[in-house]
Amino acid sequence: MDSATTDLIHIEGLKNVAAQRLRWTVPVTQPMMLCSQIQRSGGTLLARLFDAHPACFAHPFELQWGKPNKWHWPQLDLSSPVTPEDLFARLEERWPRKYANRGYEKFSKWTHRNSPGEVRRYPFLFDPCLQTDIFAAALSGHAVSSPRGVLNAYLTSLFNAWLDYQNLYREPKRWVTAFVAGLILEPDGADRFFADYPDGLLVTLVRDPREWLSSFSRHKDMADAETALDYWIDSADASVRAHEARPDRVVVLLFEDLVHRTEAVMRMLCQRMELPFSDVLLQPTYNSMPVLSDSSHVLATGIDEQVTERYRLTLTPGQLEIVAEKASPRFRELQKRFALQEYA
Repeated sequence: MDSATTDLIHIEGLKNVAAQRLRWTVPVTQPMMLCSQIQRSGGTLLARLFDAHPACFAHPFELQWGKPNKWHWPQLDLSSPVTPEDLFARLEERWPRKYANRGYEKFSKWTHRNSPGEVRRYPFLFDPCLQTDIFAAALSGHAVSSPRGVLNAYLTSLFNAWLDYQNLYREPKRWVTAFVAGLILEPDGADRFFADYPDGLLVTLVRDPREWLSSFSRHKDMADAETALDYWIDSADASVRAHEARPDRVVVLLFEDLVHRTEAVMRMLCQRMELPFSDVLLQPTYNSMPVLSDSSHVLATGIDEQVTERYRLTLTPGQLEIVAEKASPRFRELQKRFALQEYA
């Protein structure tokens, strides 16, 4: 068989795969559980714990459909006619095409700078052209009547164009789970999210400011503890405001509870989301495969309980003093209010 014939067979095979996905597309219309807070607070960990749950479509990266920045929730003006191509351009994320070429990875900037040899890549079989076809098909046959319908079409295109997504055909789904840092810090970020997902859940994490500063200063290569801690306080206060505005739709978690009381936290979230608990919620995974942590310190598989103590080796006495004066009193207040009490 010559190379030209082989190429034709290969192309025909790809067309058949795309045709079958278009024929048997799995719609993604479920409510969203969105995790949002300041960077380096555990959002990636929480997202990876939901990755393999059979009743969840778990977004594998950080949600990036906001423009001009990922933390700006999309505002879709549907008051005048708009094409599927225009709508897709407003939502398209940058990461799928990149990782379709070289494989999936999500590691901190510190790891890339200081330990590039530890960066691991995982298979990500994805067809960008198929994604645009599925998106257009999901919108065809009826007028685009709501931003939620467009977001559903985008998520449908994402998960169905992900050709080796292990969870696509498992039991009926109840939730989409996703993470984006910073949205909660936007003055109307939570309001925009709930405008499109009134049935959704917003989970926001608060991390001990000593641990957070140790991780964030490496991630951003930032030595100014005062400025960094202003950011931490802004995020903590935003979490509290969101909870007070919608106590039935916003959950505030402590990162330390997520690390040291993982099962209790995940059982609590399952109750809030009306999900059956599964042991897969205790293991961080990507596409149902165990995955290394997105850490600014030591990479590990599973739940790395030492992560809450590493600040002792990295922060200077001066930095610890600044934290104690500026942020620790606020954190103690939040511990009293939001530390996990149930499922002890």
